[in-house]
Amino acid sequence: MYCLKDRAKTFPELIEKAQFVLTDRPLEMDEKAEKNLDTVSIGILNELTPQLQNASWNRDTLETIANELAEAHDTKFGKLAGPLRAALAGRAVTPSVFDMMLVLGRDETIARLQEATN
Repeated sequence: MYCLKDRAKTFPELIEKAQFVLTDRPLEMDEKAEKNLDTVSIGILNELTPQLQNASWNRDTLETIANELAEAHDTKFGKLAGPLRAALAGRAVTPSVFDMMLVLGRDETIARLQEATN
């Protein structure tokens, strides 16, 4: 709830924002999310997944890993955020990817990344 309550003004908005955690796999991708999962993005997400498997599961560590990966690909994190949103929620508009990762937990985050990239 901490990552949703400031952005939702009504109960239906809260449910809409929380959809990422209420949805079971396999995720249905909306059209914008699908466009974020091109071959380059899938390759980057495939590099991210093993780095997350043994990482400390806290926001600072997750941000560091994601930012270092984006930098290694000579891009900004914003270019990685879209594909992450698509993989984790099946949507282009979501709460923070790091909040979603923390709420979903390591196992579900990794499972969604693997599913989105296969």
